[in-house]
Amino acid sequence: MLGDKTLTLLDCMFPGSKLYSVPKYTETNSAETLKLGFQGLEAIEIALESFLPKMKSDDVNSVLKKLRLAEKSSDDFIFWAVVSYFSSDIVASQLSDRLLPLFPNNTVMEDIDYELIEPVLMRKGISS
Repeated sequence: MLGDKTLTLLDCMFPGSKLYSVPKYTETNSAETLKLGFQGLEAIEIALESFLPKMKSDDVNSVLKKLRLAEKSSDDFIFWAVVSYFSSDIVASQLSDRLLPLFPNNTVMEDIDYELIEPVLMRKGISS
């Protein structure tokens, strides 16, 4: 079961970006993947209910810290949340301009032009 507190947390963890047309968690099909991969959703919801009267998107890290202390399966929940979001077709296509899920698949990014970083590396005595 994906309860209201869990969905709110997931939207805070993955708020998306209007600028880059990346949807927030609940605007994707990620919840279905999460339900298939992670079996402890009820325990997560109960833990969130116990210490979370309301949540704002700017305190997601403190909520995750509390969740990790309150529920032993929280690390698996976080793992599956990341997997489910970044393997969503719509998220992958918006972030990479192709329909290949970014995570956990190996994705080769385009070569980076290091011209701007080379003077910094040279000042630090690091050669390329």
